[in-house]
Amino acid sequence: TGNVEITRGTARLLADRVEINRETGDAVAQGRVIFYDGENRLTGERIDYNVKTGTGVVHRGEAHAAPYYRIGGERMERLGESTYRVRRGFFTTCEDDSPAWSFRFGEATADLQDFIYGTNVSFWVKDVPLIPFFPFFAAAIRRERQTGFLPPHLGVSSRKGAFAQIPFFWAISDSQDATVSLDVFERRGVGGSGEYRYVVSEAHRGALNG
Repeated sequence: TGNVEITRGTARLLADRVEINRETGDAVAQGRVIFYDGENRLTGERIDYNVKTGTGVVHRGEAHAAPYYRIGGERMERLGESTYRVRRGFFTTCEDDSPAWSFRFGEATADLQDFIYGTNVSFWVKDVPLIPFFPFFAAAIRRERQTGFLPPHLGVSSRKGAFAQIPFFWAISDSQDATVSLDVFERRGVGGSGEYRYVVSEAHRGALNG
């Protein structure tokens, strides 16, 4: 009890109180629990962690991954280094407790160094389910160019009302990519847009919009 710290490789567990079984390696951490998984930081009501295998569960947890990603859920099961299975959770880049936008999902797999993909998904603006259901989503977490959803664009227009644009980026190859957006407008309904880009050389490049 009192500023407990457990270290295993690049993982570090901090808590007010930890009960540990030396034979099995099972530990239960409670009270101001923080788990550092490499550069990523997780917090939760309680963390069950096995110091021998490096696996565990964060209950009602939230992960902060560089540079600005937040992933949380009722249960975050650590499968390996930086990799989690998340149940009944959310994904956003907003830092507010009530994020301006978020994807909410039934279940997802998140590699905090790479990507997140999930099923049974809805898209929320504040506490309003703007898109109540779509079956699947994926988003890149790492900084490198990668296929996945990009942060949505939100706003208000006098002609179109409140709107949200949800862009999906497709890294086709080293010289080609495309962005497709689902556009939801309060007064105009649902639409879409797309842009395809290619670069063959400094003198040979182009784009197609629609």
